[in-house]
This record gives sequence, structure tokens and C-alpha cells, in this order.
Amino acid sequence: MVVPARRAQQQKMGFSVQPNEWQCGPYALYHALMLLGVKADVAKLTKVARTRRDRGTNELQLRRAARRYHCSLPQIRRLDPERARREMVEYLREGYPVLLCVDEWQHWVTVARWEAGKYILLDSEEDAVFTVLTWGQLKRRWVYREPDEYDNEACHTLYDFYPLVPRFRVKARPQSFSPPGENPGAGAKSSFVAALG
Repeated sequence: MVVPARRAQQQKMGFSVQPNEWQCGPYALYHALMLLGVKADVAKLTKVARTRRDRGTNELQLRRAARRYHCSLPQIRRLDPERARREMVEYLREGYPVLLCVDEWQHWVTVARWEAGKYILLDSEEDAVFTVLTWGQLKRRWVYREPDEYDNEACHTLYDFYPLVPRFRVKARPQSFSPPGENPGAGAKSSFVAALG
């Protein structure tokens, strides 16, 4: 099989595109672990999580795999999108990547950073892997509408997120996604975010 040049380059860097539709969970966890400086193997994560072709991976399976790498993956559920956003940003500011199950709980992504009012995602379904979203774009993908069990016309909007919190001291966390040699400075847009608009 011939691998396109872009995919080959991303695999060298460590950010990988998932090869199928059902491995997004292990890839999201792989990317989050990589951001914490943990060397992981997607095949091992898939096996430990017990990811299945017919069902993918749920949060309990990802939590099991995270524990194998000495991390916790708590579930935080909020009904208010602004509260969910604020709390998620606090984890990102602390340097913890956050996993989200988006698109009506059909796909896992990693939120790597919040910078200049935008969210930098690692999305293994996209060829570019890196995706930058505004709050409005992220909110539309993040929301899950759960039907009310007593009222067929009502539904609850849920915003679940899963910060990957290491149980070890992280030696170094990336401060920005700027190219080497560039320092965007405090409060300034990184060149990565600025280039993407």
C-alpha cells in the first residue's frame, strides 16, 4: 500500500491519521498521551481498551487504557455549554489535554490547547490531523442531545469532557504550537493560530 506523502510525514512526527472508522478512541488517547510526553503504541492502546470494529471505544474502555499509562481520565458532564467551556479551558491551561466525543457521540478527538480564543484539536479522522475551531464551531460538534425519557418532545443538551490527568510529574509541556525559533509572547497569537485565521 502506498502511503501519501502527507500521511507519511505526520506519522514521523507522531500525529497519525486513523486507518479505519472505529479506532478514533485509541488515536485520541494516543495523541493526548503524546502531548504529556508519554510514548505509547496505538495497537497496544486498542488492545488494552478492547476496541471493537462493530462498536468502537467508549469512555470506560479509554479510562482502562489511560490507567495502563498511569493517567486518570475522569468524566465531567455539564449541561451548560459556557460552564463546560470554562472548566475545559482550565484543564487545558494546566497543560492537560482533553478528550471529547463529538458529532453526537460518534467520534473521539483530543483538544490540545486553547489559544487566542481558538481550540486546537488533534482529529485523527482528518488528513491534516490538526484542526483549529472557534468556540461556536466546537460547541456545535461537542453537544450531545439526549432525549428525555418522560417527555418525547424534550431533550437534554450534554457536554461531556475527559481531561487526561497524569499520576506522575510531567517533565515538560508544550507552551505553544509555534514553529521552532518563534516565540509569540504572552497574550499574542502563535503563528500557527494566526496562519489559520
